[in-house]
Amino acid sequence: MSAYQKAAQQILSLAGAHPPEVGVILGSGLAGVAESFTDAVVLPYSEIDGFPPAGVEGHTGQLVMGKQGSCSVACLQGRWHAYEGHDLADLAVPIRALKAAGCKSLLITCAAGSLQKEMPPGSLMMLTDHINWPGLSPLIGPNDDEIGPRFTDLSNAYD
Repeated sequence: MSAYQKAAQQILSLAGAHPPEVGVILGSGLAGVAESFTDAVVLPYSEIDGFPPAGVEGHTGQLVMGKQGSCSVACLQGRWHAYEGHDLADLAVPIRALKAAGCKSLLITCAAGSLQKEMPPGSLMMLTDHINWPGLSPLIGPNDDEIGPRFTDLSNAYD
């Protein structure tokens, strides 16, 4: 059994009768979002197979399962970065685990900056594109057919 499959089992065990419908990955400064969940249960990353500890200041390093309204949510308070020295395949484990646990949607937040005066620090923005750096991809290596096709169609990724 792979690391993401083990982690998915742990997430489902924590979720009980309410498997997650939505996954959320919170970046710097947004850990408090999960405090609004009802029926919340918390599991530190150190107790989840394949999850390294969060290494960036402001990343709490825990999974919070709960309800936001009528929606079951699996919320990761913090994430990992390639610049911290993590293998790219390891960086994909949490996202693959959320999918394997039943999440149909994923919201990822981050600290991003803008050069526009209309977007001062603290503003909320929605990114509509990204740069795909060659050679930096968790898709490198053998394909896992349980996850799906290796090359995802990104033509509608931000629609």
